[in-house]
Amino acid sequence: MEEKETIETEKNKNTEKTKSNAKSNIAKAASLMVFAILLSRCLGLIREMIIANQFGQGGAVSAYTAAFNLPDLLYFFLSSGALSSAFIPVFTEYFHNGKQKEAWQIFSIIGSLMGLVLFAIVIFAEIYCKPLVVAFAVPGFAAKNPDLVPLTILLTRIILPCQVCFFMGGLMMGTLEARQNFKAAAASPVIYNLGIIFGALVIGKWTGITGLACGTLIGAFAGNIVYTFYLLKKEGFEYHFSLNLKHEGVIKVGLLALPVIFGLSLPQIDVIINKWFASWISEAAPAALNYANRVMQVPLGIFAQAAGTAILPTLSALWANKALGEMRGAISYGVRTVMIENIPSTIFMMVMADPIIRTIYMSNKFTSGDVPVTTIALIFYSLGIFAWAGQAIVARGFFAMQDTITPIVVGTISTCIFVPLNLIFMRFLGHGGLALATTLAVIIHYSILTYLLRKKLGGINGGEILKSVSKTLLAAVVMGVVCIGVRYGCYKTLGTYELQPGDIKKPNELALNIMEKGVADPFYLYLSDDTKIDAKRYAKYLSDEEEITDMIVENINDTLKSGTLGSDIIRSRKAVDKVFYTSLRSNSSVPSWISAIILGKDKAAEMVSEATKDGTYSSKDIIDISGLITDIMEGNSDVAGAIRAFFDEKERGKIDVFLTNFEDMQDLPKNLQKDLNEAIDDKDFKGANGSPKFVRDTLCGLYPDLVSQRPFLRVESKFGSFLTVLIGLFICLGVYFGMLKFLKSEEIDDVAASIMRKFGRKKKAE
Repeated sequence: MEEKETIETEKNKNTEKTKSNAKSNIAKAASLMVFAILLSRCLGLIREMIIANQFGQGGAVSAYTAAFNLPDLLYFFLSSGALSSAFIPVFTEYFHNGKQKEAWQIFSIIGSLMGLVLFAIVIFAEIYCKPLVVAFAVPGFAAKNPDLVPLTILLTRIILPCQVCFFMGGLMMGTLEARQNFKAAAASPVIYNLGIIFGALVIGKWTGITGLACGTLIGAFAGNIVYTFYLLKKEGFEYHFSLNLKHEGVIKVGLLALPVIFGLSLPQIDVIINKWFASWISEAAPAALNYANRVMQVPLGIFAQAAGTAILPTLSALWANKALGEMRGAISYGVRTVMIENIPSTIFMMVMADPIIRTIYMSNKFTSGDVPVTTIALIFYSLGIFAWAGQAIVARGFFAMQDTITPIVVGTISTCIFVPLNLIFMRFLGHGGLALATTLAVIIHYSILTYLLRKKLGGINGGEILKSVSKTLLAAVVMGVVCIGVRYGCYKTLGTYELQPGDIKKPNELALNIMEKGVADPFYLYLSDDTKIDAKRYAKYLSDEEEITDMIVENINDTLKSGTLGSDIIRSRKAVDKVFYTSLRSNSSVPSWISAIILGKDKAAEMVSEATKDGTYSSKDIIDISGLITDIMEGNSDVAGAIRAFFDEKERGKIDVFLTNFEDMQDLPKNLQKDLNEAIDDKDFKGANGSPKFVRDTLCGLYPDLVSQRPFLRVESKFGSFLTVLIGLFICLGVYFGMLKFLKSEEIDDVAASIMRKFGRKKKAE
């Protein structure tokens, strides 16, 4: 009896304490995490900068990005959803009601069961990695860039065990968060990023892109298992292997988590779906989307993630103690806070997208020509920052009430809308359309969730939210106008009219056109001897290409007909397709009807071989003549050797000349750009003291289809872009906060008071 009264007394104390400190707990926890998350996001950007610098934005980085698809599916369905939506609220309820031993029993049972299940699934995925990767990660690569599939499979095999680390670490973090200890949640991503950076800088020196995957595994184990377990031991830790699935708390977690496992919630799998579709667009598209998404995640990680992580235990405690009024106020405060932080982030990131990408990524292998592709994705992603931030708060309101069904149903509906949006927009906007589809879907998702939560709680102080958001939006729009002004000023003062990589659409053709016009073209006099020689080589290459192609096709077909590779031509052709899949058009391993749905009938038909009546090759089946010749002449396979045997000495001589011309003209784009930039910087161009703008306009006027006009508001250099972002950030922050003070925003006063209290405590402690 006394024990029961003691538990009841403790419960009442917890109730009163929770009611009086709900708002304070959210602010304190968010303040504690924001600096650690800021460090994590900064390290994440440094990580991406290192990856971009060392590996660029090509197929290898896309393969590394796509290698997360299959592991992430396991994590989202078996770990992330169950933990965030079910385990923490149930564990919190038991812990706050004085049932600590039972809370640890729930932890032990779930850890034992899900650990075994996840371990078995990881082993299964390792065994059947190839078909799973082709189906769930890179079907587009399998159809369009099959050379990237083996690399994606290798990287996936290395990354798969990370999911066991994420699950066990997440379970341990959940118990810490339930007691308002957020050290592991804040530090684990930092350690994880350090692991990837170590893999890129150290392991990657010997293993290339594989080093990134190895670093990912090291970071996942160190951050999620080693460090989290260390903290948990200090807080008090109980674990006993058990599979007692009849425990009431475990059943409760299972029922709450079940919708997550079978649901297709948008916040969980939008990135996976994006990468799945991106693999159909180009080999660079997945990498570009990943780079842009990482930048977009910075404000979300600093503001929304901190607030969302902090608010869930508080909301769970309020719901457990039936403090509905305080819960409505806490959700309203959380939404207003993330909006006042993320709406201006949305506008700033959209306006400053180009200089931000140049500042962060442009160096070494990530050239100026790679910037526009990533910039487009960032603009469309950034449009949805406010919605991602808002749903992070609203969804946790449902999770705190132990209602996982509603968010998952809404998420599934949003995902069902999201998938066709990807399909539609990618046809018109390419990879940018995939980012736009994500934004539209999350806005729909956030709107529906907010409406349903408002109905369930009988309101969430919507008037206060509307008033706060109106002031925030007005201040952010004014800030955006000023931000455009900053970009224009930097464009005029820091920009240049020099050509950047990608500005010349077809450098070989441009050089040839200038050479053909000779002195009649004002730019001819600026061409270096190397450029002129390479242009002549390109002319020779073009004149020989048709003859060489016909000769190669004829010899391959003679090999098929000879019976050297087998008596059946169709089977022999499959053997050739398998060896030269990067250079010859063959039937894809992806069903043709899927290719037709994703790409459209015309584009899908271009990928499929147009076999002749007898099953042999035609010249249209050659994708890369230079690559095919190199593979045949230097390959060690029996197929390459059999084809080589059909070349006579005269043909080998022609091939040598053809390949020599091809290899020697590889520096033509770089040399031509250098030559033309000398013309642009020459004040005496045409003897008329021409300005850089005049010279650039003259070049674009002569060759409008080959040279791009200088993009409006572009500051080309990395340092100039950095100054643009820095100047814009300081001026825009001043304008934004000044406007909010002028509009008398209460949330800004709260933020300022919180900062003053924090610095006041530090000063007092000193």
